[in-house]
Amino acid sequence: MMYKNDKNSKGYTLLFAVIVASVTLAIGVSILTISKKEFILSSAARESSISFYVADDGFECAMYQNDQGRFTPTTFNLPWDCGNHGPITYDSVGNTYSFDVHFSGLACAKVTVVKRNSQPYTIVDSKGYNLAWDSTRFCTNTSPKMTERALYAEF
Repeated sequence: MMYKNDKNSKGYTLLFAVIVASVTLAIGVSILTISKKEFILSSAARESSISFYVADDGFECAMYQNDQGRFTPTTFNLPWDCGNHGPITYDSVGNTYSFDVHFSGLACAKVTVVKRNSQPYTIVDSKGYNLAWDSTRFCTNTSPKMTERALYAEF
């Protein structure tokens, strides 16, 4: 059996190995890039959901307190049954009640209730935040990763 020694084909195996390694590396980097973007998008969706549900909880708390007759100048400081809330403020000029509610972690809601003698009689505005609760019992922290979602109703 004779082997042909072709001097022109030297290095072909090395070239083929480099091409295969480059293609494999490119596919791996592409998959890693896509995975990173998907992780960032899913994190943003999770934080947005937290903000929305916190806004909903603040809204439900305000609706419950409204049903209990708590939004009057004489009853707004009575003990409440929902959430760990901060101080409740009352603006007698606009009949506006404001409070912050802390639910879990750093998630909180800023809730404003306006009582009027004309229609709509009550306005409830609840804004939920994923990272805003601070040690002073207010929903005021700021963070570049903070998201806000709001619910608003007039009735």
